[in-house]
Amino acid sequence: MILLNNIEMSNGAEIVASKIIQFFKSPFNIEGEDIFISSSLGIAIFPDDGTDIETLIQNADKEMYQSKQQGHN
Repeated sequence: MILLNNIEMSNGAEIVASKIIQFFKSPFNIEGEDIFISSSLGIAIFPDDGTDIETLIQNADKEMYQSKQQGHN
């Protein structure tokens, strides 16, 4: 989980998510082997998607699974 606070741009969370996905597109070289890791992300924003941590986590998790079902990260 990554918690961002004081995001000033309306698409700030999307920008960060996009950078994370880009980071994982390149392989990691571990002991001479290229290892590929995929990432799946879901975004929940306070207070629109919940006003407590449990609800925010549940909604972010729901978004992540919806994204996976659609073939996205």
